[in-house]
Amino acid sequence: MAEFCIDCWNEMLGTNYKQSRFIVSHRPQLCEGCNEYKRCIVVEKRTFFINILKYVFFPIYILLNILYFILRFIMLPYLIIKDRLDKKHGRGVYEKRSGE
Repeated sequence: MAEFCIDCWNEMLGTNYKQSRFIVSHRPQLCEGCNEYKRCIVVEKRTFFINILKYVFFPIYILLNILYFILRFIMLPYLIIKDRLDKKHGRGVYEKRSGE
């Protein structure tokens, strides 16, 4: 993985970003641009927080889908019996029952 300090990063891309935009390494590492030991960029903060949110919301999404499947699976026998009784009594899907 290429590691660059903020000065070399800005020089390469022609930007003027500050250190607050990035998560930088805690210890000085060898910068591949200037070959000096400086704190190098690990990841851009915006990308970092999006990745963290992905790992928080994706399991919740999976859990909700599993719960929905279980609910539908539990309701399946009721729906089958209800459909058979409606067919037995000659009621259509959209017709009201006599007591309603």
